[in-house]
Amino acid sequence: MGSVSSLDCSECRSTSCYPLNVRVLVRNSIAYIRLNFFGFGEAKSKLKTTKITSVTEFISKALKWKHDGRSPAAFRGQKFHKWSTLPKIFRPDLGISRQEHKLVREISALHPDEFASDATSFERLVRMQHYGLPTRLLDVTQNPLVALWFASEECSAKEAGPDSDEDEFVDGKVQAFFVPESRDTYFDSDRVSLLANMAWLDSGNKEEIWERIDDDTDGFNQHPAVDKLFYQVSLERPSFRPGMIDPNDLKLSLFVRPKLSNKRILAQFGAFVIFGREPPFRKERAQVDEEINMNVRRYLIPAEHKERIRDELARLGIHANTPFPEIESTAKVLTKRFKEI
Repeated sequence: MGSVSSLDCSECRSTSCYPLNVRVLVRNSIAYIRLNFFGFGEAKSKLKTTKITSVTEFISKALKWKHDGRSPAAFRGQKFHKWSTLPKIFRPDLGISRQEHKLVREISALHPDEFASDATSFERLVRMQHYGLPTRLLDVTQNPLVALWFASEECSAKEAGPDSDEDEFVDGKVQAFFVPESRDTYFDSDRVSLLANMAWLDSGNKEEIWERIDDDTDGFNQHPAVDKLFYQVSLERPSFRPGMIDPNDLKLSLFVRPKLSNKRILAQFGAFVIFGREPPFRKERAQVDEEINMNVRRYLIPAEHKERIRDELARLGIHANTPFPEIESTAKVLTKRFKEI
């Protein structure tokens, strides 16, 4: 489950397949994305990286994490420290973000019974994410030990994509997100509904919205694409009225505390960061609001310490069956346990 650091090839997750000019463009764009799109980055405060070699050390540091008097609200662990922090739908190597409106409709049409109990677009996106469909949601957890479990998963260099011997293994990372109160939301927030319903708009309507994003509220609500967004939101929020969409509510991602509606979310202490806009590659498309910048701290999990950390986590009851409580995971845990006897 780091910082946004690279454009990954869909086959090898490496930038080396791309021409030099593309790699330069990506590096420059990613630096911009980190600050302007997700609301964090080195332009305001450099990401601090600390190495973690044991669970004891991790817990000791976690108990002291503070930023402006606030503890982190969310954590994300990834087994390779250079993988980007982006929702899957926006990963450039997949190239499917322009088809998002078709993806959400197709899966809803093919499996209507699966979504029958979902009252909102956010709930439908959560279920789609659960089944592996790329969405605008980024998985995070409210439990730092769960993030550490994900970060300490073994990962070969071949799987990660760096240009190194395939029998070498790579470092993981845990990120701690210090979420400002203004971006800490629940599943029933109007702003969450706005961002979730962006998924149902075609790319042309999305582009029109981003081109008008700096208009005042009255002017913004005059555009046809905003009318379409209003219609989508009104399907689940009848009290929502025309002219109510504040463009500022679409500019930055939000931390969302969901309903604990399935076993996996409950087991992982799961939450999400929901994104509105696709990462822009043109600076004039976004506006920085320094007042709601999200501070992120980064903790490196060295490859040579991953096995030890996994063993220590298992002794604390954090193992494969913790984040994945389905019977298949239980079977794997039991097989490993009795194999070692």
